[in-house]
Amino acid sequence: MLEAASYSSPWASSDVLAQVTLAHLYEGASDIIPVSRTTAMGIAPLAKIRNLACGTISRFPLVAYAGDVAQANQPRIVSQPEDGRPSVSTWSWVVDALLWYGRAWFIVVERGADMRATVVEWVPEWRATVNASGSLVQGNDRPVRNAADVVRIDGPHEGLLNFAQRGIREAVDIDNAAANAALNPVPAIELHQTGGPEMEDAQIDALTARWTRSRRKKGGGVAYTNPSIETKVHGQQPEQLLIAGRNMAALNVVRSAGFPAWAADVDTNGSSLTYSNAPSRSRELIDYALAPYMAAIEGRWSMDDLTVRGTSVRFDTSALLRADFAAQVETAVKAVDAKLFTKEEMRSFIETGSFRKGEIG
Repeated sequence: MLEAASYSSPWASSDVLAQVTLAHLYEGASDIIPVSRTTAMGIAPLAKIRNLACGTISRFPLVAYAGDVAQANQPRIVSQPEDGRPSVSTWSWVVDALLWYGRAWFIVVERGADMRATVVEWVPEWRATVNASGSLVQGNDRPVRNAADVVRIDGPHEGLLNFAQRGIREAVDIDNAAANAALNPVPAIELHQTGGPEMEDAQIDALTARWTRSRRKKGGGVAYTNPSIETKVHGQQPEQLLIAGRNMAALNVVRSAGFPAWAADVDTNGSSLTYSNAPSRSRELIDYALAPYMAAIEGRWSMDDLTVRGTSVRFDTSALLRADFAAQVETAVKAVDAKLFTKEEMRSFIETGSFRKGEIG
């Protein structure tokens, strides 16, 4: 069934018309119709990891460093790349684009005296026109007149909508089967006439339609048959098979995205992984799932056309990975006792998450 159009944000995908056209061309052959972002976001585990990735990375401050020292005056292109939009929104939608499409586009809006970009504008994939060579030729309804005005971030893969379509379709099919099972608890019912004059087609249609409406009422409904009608049940819904299939389909799409199963609340039988605290789980999330997307952004923003040569741009993840206060104090006591750091240095680290400049050689 073709999904209804829904635009919940100004950046929502406008691919519904394409779906309508394709659905009519291929007469419902869903296995060859390209999967849209809207369809993928309808799969709860994929929506969960999308929101987790975008919500987590966008909260990390992006910081420019000269060597290992954070620059006192952060470049505008790093602190707030877009004019009129908070950086948290910018990076959230960039991660979204990298996850689904494998790339993210920007157009340079302003340049500094050194001709480096100072302000850019994000171009959603569905508002980007790309030529055969993969170059942006129009973005946000404006033609690109100079290739140097385009900033492209290439993700760690070609995008889930390109390489994981089979797994997404499988998850959609199982979701639809589960929804159908909920609407039709006993799916294979025959209304068999045992006596009386043979019913006309119109009577048969009216009887089956009334029976169907009754079964779909909240609570299962109550149906009526007269002495000439007998109900025959041809099998039951394989509920456990649906549950197992739904979980496996969810696990497959989560694995395709490179996220641990727990990130999407997917059950994995026999899993022995346990975590003693939140930082342990956060570190796994960053190291095995988020790091490739973060590295793609960091690497592109560290290039010479955006920041001065010798500048490296990195996300500051210390707030998420910081241990709870009791664990920090315990570590500080051990570090001071072992004469690795002074009390003042450890106090600075607990208070700010970093050592004071100049105190550590």
